[in-house]
Amino acid sequence: MIFPPGSSPDAAGWAAEFGGHMAVGLVLCALAGLLARDARAGAAIAVLGYGIAWEALWQAFGAGVGDALVDTFAVLCGAVIAAAAWHRIGSAIAVAILAASIALWAGIRRRL
Repeated sequence: MIFPPGSSPDAAGWAAEFGGHMAVGLVLCALAGLLARDARAGAAIAVLGYGIAWEALWQAFGAGVGDALVDTFAVLCGAVIAAAAWHRIGSAIAVAILAASIALWAGIRRRL
């Protein structure tokens, strides 16, 4: 089910949405990487495609730019994790997880 942007004012709901967007980035990167035969290209295609196509569509319905940036950042984190796992770059996985954790901490703290 698709909910309106920013529809989870509570911390747990917002964190679940963030995690869901990370999963979207992971899956989109894997699919695009398979088609492009390169995970890095797949990550770029996934993030740019999501940000331009999906979030731009929601902007037409009045979604906030901040919401779009946070969602796209979560997709980016998921895509980086997928691409880094594909190429076995553990440090990039760690950086993406750290960045996502900081964003999650800030978002949850804001809603408490």
